[in-house]
Amino acid sequence: MLLMEIELDAVCGGIILFLIGILIIFNGVQMYLTMRKVENTPTSKIRSVAMGLAEVYGKCISVVEQYSPFSNEKCVYYNIQVEAYIERRGKNESSSWTTILRKELRNVFKLQDDTGTINVDPKGAEFNLDISKVKEGNITQKLLSLSGVNQEIVSFINKLDKNEQAIINRYKNNKIKVSEWKIIDSEKVYVLGSVEPSAEQTERYTIKKGIEKMLFISNKEEKKLVSKLKWGVLFRLIGGLALSVIAMVLIFIKLNIF
Repeated sequence: MLLMEIELDAVCGGIILFLIGILIIFNGVQMYLTMRKVENTPTSKIRSVAMGLAEVYGKCISVVEQYSPFSNEKCVYYNIQVEAYIERRGKNESSSWTTILRKELRNVFKLQDDTGTINVDPKGAEFNLDISKVKEGNITQKLLSLSGVNQEIVSFINKLDKNEQAIINRYKNNKIKVSEWKIIDSEKVYVLGSVEPSAEQTERYTIKKGIEKMLFISNKEEKKLVSKLKWGVLFRLIGGLALSVIAMVLIFIKLNIF
């Protein structure tokens, strides 16, 4: 009976690995389709941009002045992820980082090139950014610990609202890691999305996730962006396929198919 339960667990594990592999492949296909749109859409000057799917590149300008609570830089976008290290001592459990809080800024900003400016509404956008800052450490002093309190993380927590602080303080005895992705004010930005009439009078058009159902934003120029996407597609397709094959072999062995 115990042997059958072990084999059943192995088969279930194989099925889960197979499904994860398929999801990775699907993500790779989605990334490939995005990459092809980036490659095939010509870059337009803002003054002559036409309605519909368009690609523009220029300097971002804040409409509302906002600063990242973690890096203290003026940003048009930031995504901050807070993780706690959860220690598990069970026989079949392993310790890992668990996301406990996400904080994101998605305000409308302007994009400027040498011909003019256009609004960018980042609601629903897919961002392709490299991680800009990571800090890891304790937020309370622990007895018999050689590592002290990470004051930079503590300072960040003090800038959050009370509900966000309460969430993090539940894990005050765990190690905390804070990661940030951001686009700082005046940084060069690539945008691929739907150009539609602007609701405000200051700009004729706004790039958004509209009729074309596409909004892709990156702080890389197109050539570097395409290169990164190609490697991402390759990694996901090969990795997902390998994981799915390994999972199928595991299932077949446990079911004595070969």
